[in-house]
Amino acid sequence: MLAKNHLTRALAGGLLAAGVSSAALAAPPSAEDFGARTRISSVSLSPGGTHVAAIIAVNNTTPRIAVWDTSDMTRPPKIIPGNPDLEFRSVRFLKEDRLWVGTVQNFEADGGRTHAYRSLLTDPGGTFFTTLAIPKPGAGKDYSGVSYEVQSSMRGFGGMSLVSALPADPDYVLASDAETGDLYKVNVHSSTANLSYERVYNGSDRYTAPIWGWGMKEVRARTSGEYIDGKPTQVTQIKNPTTGAWEAHFQNQVAGRGALEVLSFTEDPNVVLIAADKGGERSAVYPYSISERKFGEPLFAHGVFSATSVIRSHDPAQGDGPYKGRVLGFGYEGVTGNEIYWVDERMAAVEGELKKALGEKDAPFVWTDPVGGKQIKMMVPENFQVAIEQTSNDGRTLIVEREGPKTPPEYYIYIEGKGVTLIGRSRPQIQADALGDTRLIQYAARDGLEIPAFLTTPNAKLWGAGPYPAIVVPHGGPWARDYWGWDFSGWTQYFAARGYAVIQPQFRGSTGWGAKLWKAGDQQWGLKMSDDNDDAARWMIAQGIAKKGQIALHGYSYGGFAAFAAGVRGSIGEFRCAIAGAGVADLTRWRNFIGDTRFGRDYQGGTVAGMNPWDHAAETSIPMMIYHGDRDQRVPIREGQGMYDKLRAAGKPVEFQVMKDMGHTADLWSPDNTRDVLKGVDSFLTKSCGFPSH
Repeated sequence: MLAKNHLTRALAGGLLAAGVSSAALAAPPSAEDFGARTRISSVSLSPGGTHVAAIIAVNNTTPRIAVWDTSDMTRPPKIIPGNPDLEFRSVRFLKEDRLWVGTVQNFEADGGRTHAYRSLLTDPGGTFFTTLAIPKPGAGKDYSGVSYEVQSSMRGFGGMSLVSALPADPDYVLASDAETGDLYKVNVHSSTANLSYERVYNGSDRYTAPIWGWGMKEVRARTSGEYIDGKPTQVTQIKNPTTGAWEAHFQNQVAGRGALEVLSFTEDPNVVLIAADKGGERSAVYPYSISERKFGEPLFAHGVFSATSVIRSHDPAQGDGPYKGRVLGFGYEGVTGNEIYWVDERMAAVEGELKKALGEKDAPFVWTDPVGGKQIKMMVPENFQVAIEQTSNDGRTLIVEREGPKTPPEYYIYIEGKGVTLIGRSRPQIQADALGDTRLIQYAARDGLEIPAFLTTPNAKLWGAGPYPAIVVPHGGPWARDYWGWDFSGWTQYFAARGYAVIQPQFRGSTGWGAKLWKAGDQQWGLKMSDDNDDAARWMIAQGIAKKGQIALHGYSYGGFAAFAAGVRGSIGEFRCAIAGAGVADLTRWRNFIGDTRFGRDYQGGTVAGMNPWDHAAETSIPMMIYHGDRDQRVPIREGQGMYDKLRAAGKPVEFQVMKDMGHTADLWSPDNTRDVLKGVDSFLTKSCGFPSH
């Protein structure tokens, strides 16, 4: 249990120092504030709890690695310098004396502009850097263009991803080769120049998602895409613990999109833990007997969200007894993201005390289930969420994150017997008082389907009670969702701080809210999926939140498609103008690009149908802004450029902005990209769309 006096003493200085004068509270944060590099991110705790590492960037400088000694967090950290050409993006402790570092760099290949990732190994002092890549006979080529020592015999850019840090092993980690899917045990202590790699599993295009078995001896489960009776089917195989033979246990036709995933093995070689929806709305965690081919009673189920993971202890003091690797909790995809339900009494108590000490306030929310209309009461954060992000192996040292829609991520360390100490704030330059309030809501679509959404309204003390000009922001994917929390892009709070109400509809086709909502989006691109965006605007008007005639739609990726669709649907929609970021424009062409294999295309391709904006560009009836990154490999810039050309040829009001060196995903955005997007959208709304200036 936490000692509250320790908490009070440790927090007083750090929290009070964040105060600002009341005169400064009304100033909205600038685009530069939102675009600036985060001061601290990717915080990682060493297995023994002796050190903390993080990526830091002070005053928008090149990211560096900072390493603290937890015995005295008041001492300055060790700084490992960065490199502007090979930028540090993530860091993680593998062992007490080894760090895995993720980097990214601009890259030109085969005439295309893209980005390249590289995985590096180093120590907490930064005394060496070794590229993590699979040895390949013969001479290779180093494309890095930087000063780090790399092996010429290594393949490509060090395209390895970490599968497991193997916490019980002093030397090895498990990693996969991005090119082949092979799994390797890598001895991170073998050499600072030539690491030892041992292949333990041969990857293939057929078998994916191998599950590493208990005791680190072998892969014991895998999935494959098969055609059974001509129908694409996901097959889950589990190795028989007695004979060692691979056996098919589950066959799910992809048309039904049933969810089933082997999460974890247990000390009993005959029992695995599986997350499955069993034909229902959401997944629960079940024990499964391999020999009996039978599920037991659910170990964990949430009334609203799907279970996603099993949280296990890594405490070496527990030895090889029956409690080794015991279950501490279960993860589920909640309102704020990956949330944990702790079954371990100590962890539950510690997190509860941390929430109190750091000031989390929760409020009841009544959820209406889209299936049957059942109402379920749950508690959701009101100001921010306090969550345990990492633990040392013995569970006595923790990394704690505090984050919410008005609170950019803050990182704390809790040490048993010493209390909790602030490590750093990611964006201390952003003042919460200028920002809007965000809450989860549900509104009824025109056909009665309940649609979840996150609504952000301006600070009423600064902007009055409304109604306000408003922006509807559909997410990308579309098989994705939004979360209640800090919006790194600034698309909600940048505009809420300028007097806009912002709603993020979880339109049909969104995942994470139940199977009915997800599947209701099939073949409804630009149709019912876009109706949900219109209905979000109409709901805001009916609630007195939004001003009729002053609502825009701004979307990115699939959301960009929704913006193109809103332009075509202008006569039946509610939008004065629309902004499409990296948007899919040609639905027919896009359907052919989904998935790298026939199986992948069959999995989602059949759901991608509806109204194609590309074919109806001349019918666009509202002003459009298009922006697109010139290094975007997910949605090539030809989509945005082509739609712009069509609209221009049809004499439609349209603007096009190329974002220099910007890729598709958030990790491939520079501070300049974020700044330019915010300023560009802001300028378009006021100058071209006729929204009030601020």
